[in-house]
Amino acid sequence: MIVHKYVSEYIELYETGTVLLNKERIMLIHYLKQDILTRNDLHFDMDLIHKCVTFIEKWHFKLNSFQKFLIA
Repeated sequence: MIVHKYVSEYIELYETGTVLLNKERIMLIHYLKQDILTRNDLHFDMDLIHKCVTFIEKWHFKLNSFQKFLIA
């Protein structure tokens, strides 16, 4: 199973009821959990994701959990 902190954090926010999601985002989370995150032939490019988030937050604005989720 593959994991990334931004993806896991956003899924946890949904599962604990901290954020409300529309139907499409709920479907996306179910799809990710069932068909993507369970695969062993995929990976997250941790370094590239970290560089992207760091750059945006340094020069532009603080990102929300959903924005980090999309970048990951």
